[in-house]
Amino acid sequence: MALASSNRVKISIAPETVPGTADANFYDNSTVARLTGESLNGNLSYINSEEIRSDRQLTDLVQVSLEASGDLNIELSYGSYDDLIESLMGSTFSTPDASYSATATVDANNTLNSSAAFSALPAKGQWVKISGRTNTANNGYFQVSKTVDPTSSIITFEGTPLTIDATSESTTIAESAMLRMGTTDQSFTIVKEFSDTSPVTYFTFVGMRVSSMSLSFSVGAILTGSISFMGQTYTTSTTTPDGTLGNETAASTTSVMNSVGSISNIWFDGTDAFAAGTFFSNVTLDVDAALRMQNDAIGFLG
Repeated sequence: MALASSNRVKISIAPETVPGTADANFYDNSTVARLTGESLNGNLSYINSEEIRSDRQLTDLVQVSLEASGDLNIELSYGSYDDLIESLMGSTFSTPDASYSATATVDANNTLNSSAAFSALPAKGQWVKISGRTNTANNGYFQVSKTVDPTSSIITFEGTPLTIDATSESTTIAESAMLRMGTTDQSFTIVKEFSDTSPVTYFTFVGMRVSSMSLSFSVGAILTGSISFMGQTYTTSTTTPDGTLGNETAASTTSVMNSVGSISNIWFDGTDAFAAGTFFSNVTLDVDAALRMQNDAIGFLG
């Protein structure tokens, strides 16, 4: 029996236009995934025949069901998993407005007030970076109110993060990209390639949707996590999938994140936890898309 090295496995992922149908040019439209491990597999279910035989043997072991599922284990890095996070959330990241400045004061009720109209406006609940204030307590990352719409001259913020400052001075706002929960389905074809087997073996999973994600933030550790998939079916072959092998988009090269340099603060309901003297050694973030596996239909396996 040939043994495959874990360092020679490659996971390539491409979005599907038709759920459950692999792209006709898979390798030209796929991206190589960054991972620390994986458990993608096809799970077959069998039932024993209940025929009674005089020789006391089983007549048959019948394959009756198949499902595709599994996890990618990861170290979090910027931009490497955006398409998978979008699938999990059923939405797409917004395109933030370019940074804009206005002469403004910081008034009561945690509002930024401009004597002239802001050239753009953030959305409710969006995180922004404020800079340019002489009072540095009002520079940093803040969340726009989740309930009060910004107006052309007033932006209200969530919680009580700002310090009243009647000085009218140029204030710059930089918006973040934003992702909200939605209902848009996005499935993927995933090919798991064992490069050191002879011949090379390909496991192709289709109709794969992101069902959940878990991230772990711990002191003295890299930000690790897992992305879980639930899908339709899979096949095993020694034939190269469609498209041109080698044309995949290379895996990103952004730095792996950690719990020290990659996290600047933790907020609770608009309150700066660090400023309040609250600190953490471990935090986990779990998001579940609440997908459910649907049983096979008559005439279909998977």
